[in-house]
Amino acid sequence: MKKTHLLRIGKTAGCVALAGCLLFGSTAPAYAVSPLYGMDAVVRAARAAEPGEYLYTQLNENEKAVYNAIIDQIEELTRSDTDPSGVQVTIPKDSGYSLTGKPVFAVFRDHPEFFWVDSSKLVWAEGNPKIDTDGNEVYVLSCKNPGESFFYDGFTTENLQDYRDRLNDKVDEIKQNVPSTALDELAVLKYLNDWMAQNNVYNAQGLGADNFSRCAASGLLSDNNADTTEDDPVCYGYATAMKVLLDAFGMENAYIEGWAYNTNNQPNGEQHAWNYVKLDDGSGQKQWYALDPTWDDPSVSTLPARQVYFLVGTNTETEKNLPGFEIFGKNHDSSTAKSPAYKEHKFTYPTLATDARDPSASGDVMLYKGDGSTAAYGTLDAAMQNAESGDKVILQNAVQVDSTITLKDGVTLELNG
Repeated sequence: MKKTHLLRIGKTAGCVALAGCLLFGSTAPAYAVSPLYGMDAVVRAARAAEPGEYLYTQLNENEKAVYNAIIDQIEELTRSDTDPSGVQVTIPKDSGYSLTGKPVFAVFRDHPEFFWVDSSKLVWAEGNPKIDTDGNEVYVLSCKNPGESFFYDGFTTENLQDYRDRLNDKVDEIKQNVPSTALDELAVLKYLNDWMAQNNVYNAQGLGADNFSRCAASGLLSDNNADTTEDDPVCYGYATAMKVLLDAFGMENAYIEGWAYNTNNQPNGEQHAWNYVKLDDGSGQKQWYALDPTWDDPSVSTLPARQVYFLVGTNTETEKNLPGFEIFGKNHDSSTAKSPAYKEHKFTYPTLATDARDPSASGDVMLYKGDGSTAAYGTLDAAMQNAESGDKVILQNAVQVDSTITLKDGVTLELNG
């Protein structure tokens, strides 16, 4: 008997309300048998969003239940590359909820670690919903073109587990090799940006390459050899790989698709993908910044990232020789007119900071909170203002004090970090 998900959805005063999501015959998600990055698997039900689930936050409660049901059953999408029907959801009769492709779209944008699935080839089967003996509606995932593989090029049911193991091992390796001097998120981001540049070359076939180059495995498992192209990433591979890493480090982030312009693709620009990440702006406030690991890659395997598109804002000048498109907000267009996420499902993206994050301010002043968390500040004043009893403030580099510093009760200040 196949596992199905019953989405307990009820009506309340003209709206649809979620009451729960149960996985029949199991108490944990199917993918718990092979957890990603060694994370403890948890039962997916109504829950708060994880740091990288930006699209999930825009779903209503019923759509979130479907999203979670798909993740619970992700192992069903490893058993056959032409039959995804192991993923099923059951909607109680008279619920008033109509299932759409929106949760499917969101799952595979938020979770590029499910790298083998080409979600553009998946739909809820025509003729759905079927009606079970209790009158509930049963929806089954299917291929748009029956018999066609929904795996990205290069993946088979026979080699998939090896790819998954290799990708997880690579993520673990990257995490273990974080420099000891990377004491805050900004320094870790620099490390990740450099890692992407030094371990990849852009696929010379561009968007004409096999669609393997569009998935996260291409950006994490590339042979970094410009003379071969079959396993090298295009922009989607860079951006999804970066998202896997940002997720692995627990950073709040979003995967972005839109249209981009540079001196090589004039006059029309091209489809493109990049990343947003939310972090402290140096004053204790969190803002969204953009990074484009594709266009920051000098395509020389031994060189670090160019840092031109690293933590930029809408007004950051990134294309000085492109009249009308000099600033990032112009040369990277993720507006509703250019965004597949919006055009297909009305998803929106975060609002970027106006200016770039100063990449030189990493770790000047570190605030170690009593709960074990850390934060980096560009000034001692800002760190002290955010310190509370039980916290420790450590200077990592020389800083200028612009005012009198007040040391709060219970706060420790170390001047020689």
